[in-house]
Amino acid sequence: MTSVKQDRRDITVLIVTSSFPRPPLWMDGGFIWTKAVTLREKGISVIVLCPHGNGAPLHEDRDGIIIHRFPYLFPFRAEKLSGGRGLYHATRKNPVTALALVPYTLSCIAHAILLTKKYQPNIIHTHWIIPNGLAGACVNLIFKTPHVTSIHGTDVTISSDNPVLSMMIRIISRFTTSITTNSSFTGKKLSAIIPGYGPFATIPMGIYCEPCTGPEKKVARETDVILFVGRLIDWKGVNILVSSMKKVRDTVRNARLVIVGDGPERKSLADRVKELGLEDSVTFTGQVSGMELKDYYSRASVFVLPSITVNNQTEGLGVVLLEAMASGVPVIGSNTGGIPDIIEDGVNGLLVQPGDPKALADAIIRILNDQALADRFREAGIKTVSERFSWDRIGDQFTTVYQEVLHESRRS
Repeated sequence: MTSVKQDRRDITVLIVTSSFPRPPLWMDGGFIWTKAVTLREKGISVIVLCPHGNGAPLHEDRDGIIIHRFPYLFPFRAEKLSGGRGLYHATRKNPVTALALVPYTLSCIAHAILLTKKYQPNIIHTHWIIPNGLAGACVNLIFKTPHVTSIHGTDVTISSDNPVLSMMIRIISRFTTSITTNSSFTGKKLSAIIPGYGPFATIPMGIYCEPCTGPEKKVARETDVILFVGRLIDWKGVNILVSSMKKVRDTVRNARLVIVGDGPERKSLADRVKELGLEDSVTFTGQVSGMELKDYYSRASVFVLPSITVNNQTEGLGVVLLEAMASGVPVIGSNTGGIPDIIEDGVNGLLVQPGDPKALADAIIRILNDQALADRFREAGIKTVSERFSWDRIGDQFTTVYQEVLHESRRS
C-alpha cells in the first residue's frame, strides 16, 4: 500500500473486541482500552463495541471514548463470556458456556451493524478474528466499510488444527481490508491458514514508558524477589517455575517467588508448592488492581514468563514482559511463541528452553547473583520498550494502517 497522510481528525474507527476492562477492575483486557485512549489522543474518534457483563453499564462515554456493551443472554447474570480475559479462557474453563457463543456472535454482528448506521465510522477494527471478525466482515459486506482485524495469537492457535475455524478465517479474510498480527510467530501461524494473503503488518500491543522514568517509581527493590504475572493456566508454565524454585532456593537462600494472578491451575500449583516444601518461599496474591501491580513490578528483582505449548496454545507475544521491562525489571522468558520478538537472548534478558525447570533455575540464579548483568538488562529493557513498544509508537503504526486502508478504499 502507498502511504498517504490523511488528517487523523477525519478518521472514525469502530473497535470491536471480546476482551475489554470493566469497573471496578480496569485491568483485564486493558491493552484494548489503552489503545483506544492512544488513538483518541492522536485525534481519531473512537467507538468501542464489547460484550456486556458483570453489572457494567450498557453505554458510557469515558474520556471521550464512546463504549457500547452488547447484551447476549437474559437474564444478564447468565453472561459468562465477558470476563475481560477473552472468550477462549471463558469457554475452556466451562465448556457449557461455549453454547453462548451463538447468541454472542449474532448480537455482536447486529450491534456492529446498528452502530455503523448510527456513527458511520470509516473503519471497523475487530480484535480477535474468531468470532469478532465476523462482525467486521458483515459490516464490510453491507456498507463497504474498510475492515481491519488484529490477531493476538489465541484466535489463530486454536484454529490451526480445526478445519471449521480455519475455513471461517479464510472466509472472513475475503471481507477484510488489512490484517495485523501481534508477533512474527502469530503471522507465521496465520500464513499457514490463509496462504497467499498478505503481507501482514506486525503491530504488537504497546506499553506506557512512564513507569520506568517517572520519579514516583524510585522505589527500593526488595532482594531476590522473583515475579510472575498472568493467568494461572497450563500453557503459562507456572508449574515449571514453581519446580525450578527448589534449585533456586538451594543456591539463593532468601529467594522468594510472587505469583500475581488467578486461574484454574491455582490449586494444583499450591499443592505442588506444598509438595516441594516451599510454602515459606512462594506467595499467591490472586488478582490485584493496577496500582498494586505497579508496586509488585517496582519491588521485583527478576521477572519470569515460563510459557510452554499445550494443545497448540502458547504465548502470542507476552505483554507482561513489556510491563516488567518498562518498570526496570530484568526479564527471563521461554524461547517460544512471540516471546523472542521481545527478548534478545543475552542483550535485554534471557531466553530458556520451554519446560526445563533446571535451565530456568540456572537463568534465575544467574541474574540474582550478577548485579552488573541485572543492571545491564534493566537498561536494555527500558530502551527496548521506549524504542519499539511505546504506545505512542504503536498508535502511530495503527494510524498509518488506517490511513493506507482509507486511501486504498477510495481508489477501488
